[in-house]
Amino acid sequence: MMDRKCFIDWGKSKDSVILITEGDSLTRCIVTDIEKVPPQSKVYLEEGYPHYLLYQLLEKDCEIFLCDTRVVKKYREQHNIEKSDKNDAKILFVLHQEQPGLFHRLERPSEQKIMFNFLMAKYRFYRNIVQNLKQNMTSYRQEFGKAPQFKETIKRFQKKKRDIIKKASRYIEEEYRKVKDIRGIGKRILCRLLAVAHPKDFPSLSKFLIYCGYKGICKETGKYNRRAKGVARNMVMCLLRHRNQKYYPLYKEIKADFKDKHPNYSKGRIDGMARNRIATLLLKEIYNRMTPSLVEAPSNQ
Repeated sequence: MMDRKCFIDWGKSKDSVILITEGDSLTRCIVTDIEKVPPQSKVYLEEGYPHYLLYQLLEKDCEIFLCDTRVVKKYREQHNIEKSDKNDAKILFVLHQEQPGLFHRLERPSEQKIMFNFLMAKYRFYRNIVQNLKQNMTSYRQEFGKAPQFKETIKRFQKKKRDIIKKASRYIEEEYRKVKDIRGIGKRILCRLLAVAHPKDFPSLSKFLIYCGYKGICKETGKYNRRAKGVARNMVMCLLRHRNQKYYPLYKEIKADFKDKHPNYSKGRIDGMARNRIATLLLKEIYNRMTPSLVEAPSNQ
C-alpha cells in the first residue's frame, strides 16, 4: 500500500479542502467534512487547528504534522497567490515537497492532552444540559405535577457523562495513582481539575494556587480561573462527605479556631473560611504529589 498523505485547509463556515496524495503524486482534491479523511493517513495542517478537529483525526489513527501558519502566509505573499482554502492546501503540499523539515509531528503527550481536553469539554456540555433539565423539571413539577419525560432524558445524559469520564480517565492513570489514597478524590473529580488546571502546567505552587483562586492576592485582583476554583470547592465537599481521615478532623479544628478568633462572624462565613483553608491545603498536596521534581526540599529548621 502506498503512503497516503492529506493536506488540509480547514474552512470555519464551510467544508474543508482536502488534497489527497498516494506516494508523491497528487491524486485528487475534495471539498468535504474533515470526517471523510481516510483512516491511518498522514495529515498535514497549519498550526492553530481547533482541538475537536484534531481529536477526530486522532480517533482515526492519523499521524498529524503541523506547519507554522506564518510560513504559509509568507509563501503565499512571495508567490503572489490569492488566498483561498484550496490554494492554502496546495501550498502545504508544495512546502512538504520542497521543505519537509518545516513540519513537526504532533507528539504523543500532546495527542493525549488534546483527546483528554476534548472529552472533558464534552463532559461539561452534557453536565450543563443535565443542570438545565433539572431546573426545568423542578419548574414543570410545580406547575403540572409529575415529569417522567424529564427523568428519562436526564438518565440518558447522565449515562453519557459516565461514559465520557470512563474514556477520559484512561489519560490520567499516572496522575490518579499519585492521589488515589486521598479518600474522597475519585477519577471524575480529578478529571475535572486536570482539565482546567494541571499542576505540571505551572512552574511553581504559588502560580498554581493563584490560578485556582486560593491566594490572598486573588481577592484584590479578581484574576483567577472560576472553573478551577469551583472544582476545588467540590473536591472539599467530597473530602468532607467521605469523612477523609486527614482533612475532616482538620476541617473541624480549623473551623473551631476561626470561631474563637472571630466570634462575631456568622456560621456560614466561618464554614466558608474553613473550607477555603482545606481547599488550599488539598491543592498543595495534589501539586506536590504530581510535581515532585518542582518542589523544593524541606528545610531542617
